[in-house]
Amino acid sequence: MRLVLRILGIIVVLIVVAIGALFFIPSDRIAGVVADQFEGATGRELSIAGDIRPQLWPSLGVRVEDVEIANAGWSERGPMVTAEALDVAVDWSVVWGGDLQVKGVDLVRPTVLLETGPDGAGNWDFASGTDEGGTGTPGDSASTSIGIDQIQVTDGALRYFSEGTVFVLTDINATVTAPTGTAANVAMTATSNGQPITVDAAISDLNALLAGDAVPVTAAIGADASTVNFDGALATTPSVEGALSADLGSSALFEAAGAGPLEMPQGLGAETIKLSAQTSYAGDSAVLSDLDLTLDQNRITGDVAVALGGERPAITARLNAGALDLSALGGDEKGGEATSNSESAEGWSTEPIDVSSLGIVDADVTLTAASIAIGSSQLGQTSLRTRLDNARAVTEILDLQAYDGSVAGNFVVNGRNGLSASADLSGSAIAISRLFAELFDYDRLISLGNMSIQVLAVGNSMDALLNSMDGGGSFSFGAGELQGLDILGALESLDVGALTSGASTIFDSIDGTFQIEDGVVTNTDLSFKAPFLSAEGSGEIGLGGQTLDYRFVPKLLKGEGAGLSVPITIKGTWDAPKFGLDLASLVEDRVEEEVEKVRDRAVQEVEGEVSKSLGAEDGTNPEDALKDKLEEEAGKALRRLFD
Repeated sequence: MRLVLRILGIIVVLIVVAIGALFFIPSDRIAGVVADQFEGATGRELSIAGDIRPQLWPSLGVRVEDVEIANAGWSERGPMVTAEALDVAVDWSVVWGGDLQVKGVDLVRPTVLLETGPDGAGNWDFASGTDEGGTGTPGDSASTSIGIDQIQVTDGALRYFSEGTVFVLTDINATVTAPTGTAANVAMTATSNGQPITVDAAISDLNALLAGDAVPVTAAIGADASTVNFDGALATTPSVEGALSADLGSSALFEAAGAGPLEMPQGLGAETIKLSAQTSYAGDSAVLSDLDLTLDQNRITGDVAVALGGERPAITARLNAGALDLSALGGDEKGGEATSNSESAEGWSTEPIDVSSLGIVDADVTLTAASIAIGSSQLGQTSLRTRLDNARAVTEILDLQAYDGSVAGNFVVNGRNGLSASADLSGSAIAISRLFAELFDYDRLISLGNMSIQVLAVGNSMDALLNSMDGGGSFSFGAGELQGLDILGALESLDVGALTSGASTIFDSIDGTFQIEDGVVTNTDLSFKAPFLSAEGSGEIGLGGQTLDYRFVPKLLKGEGAGLSVPITIKGTWDAPKFGLDLASLVEDRVEEEVEKVRDRAVQEVEGEVSKSLGAEDGTNPEDALKDKLEEEAGKALRRLFD
């Protein structure tokens, strides 16, 4: 019984002491010290509009309600921080008159406003900022250092404004431990665009950081399976310099940043995005040096710099890669959906092509790769330089090994006023069968050749581009084979069925030029040479309408039918070309030949009769005989005149 009474007595004493302590807590003094320390360290006024009440739980201290922290003098958005309450925890020694030691501060439901001013400075730059009245100035770090054991944020929110960009964090719960005011650790959870994120950081000197100095910092940001790590130096100016690494196993961080769900194709980050680099950022410049980027099975290294001071961000990059596998970008196994039979039959797409992204940044990017696989296309050693200026992209081919040959030239995509595209390309020693197979799904022309093309197209859809195309070019193919087309057999048998009987035509060369106007390719000088025949060709190919209207005229050079020539016509659409023998033209040519022979015989007979009437000897030219006869008659007339 005595033990129970003693315990009850101790409890009563503790209650009395606790109640008494409430009367001895210097609430106003505590609130004033916190406000003075904050204003001395940052130059910003901390004002209290609500009540100041002592409290025993969760720790000894005071609760200050309706707290505001002033913004930079140039801001027009209101206070930098507003909070429902500020809980300040102190050491128990303050109850019996000891020194005031602030052990912790808890901001309850604060709303933090971060923004950049007209000159690019942030309102978090306490070293140069002033309060809204323009009177506050930060003190030196030696006399105004913050030495609070712990700073906590409960159920907070943050809004960030910068040049039209708005970034929002909600559900912020953070703890900053800084018992000496120098070394500090930060642990935070928050929600951004529906994505929970975590932040863990270690700051070597919190006071120096608040004073505007660059201090060593390590930090890790995570969301779902994605993490970003930094180890370097950080200042509130802001400036950053150090080692950056990231493993983006999901799109959570992109979604948290407002970029939406990340849906990258295979080869460009569908499954894996990892990077490491030395990074620096200060003022209007950001640099990623020694970049090592892994995108699924592809690895890219190099350096990237971004200048932010112009009308648009300007990116300069020099990138290197080994074998780039971008085969998933080609669509179907024939090199893309645009070449499929179903779409070809329906014509080109009239869907608008959006090139607005060309105007987001300027760029100068050089990419060098050992090889590049795009769809079913396989490029060899490749070096490309793309310069993007105000929505106009010019890609220059520095080195491109493709289709067993080489390609040179450039192509342009201009999105400044609608869409236009141009190309000036030439290829030498190109494997024509591989090229035609990927471009036209036709692989029966076996040859190595040279080609050149210069084209310009204007329009906001694929249909408009191809129907507006203008330009020209040339081609020259060496010895090869036309598989599945028996031109010699069709010529000898005068049977169009023999043309596609399955046999092939061996040739020595194919040459010609072409012009393009309003999406129609015109060729008038095709020259086809083969061991047993030669041919000429002319006609039109409709790029926009996907039509064919071509006339190919082969001629036998050897054998019983030497000299025989039968025109072959190719008409219809790309999907359903129709071959035919122009027999009517053949009859007309034969009739013309016979008429010419009859005409020649008639002329010879007339000339013979004239020669006889003039007394010319056999073999004498009738004109010479007539001249001699006239001279003889003229001489006789002159002699009679003088006689």
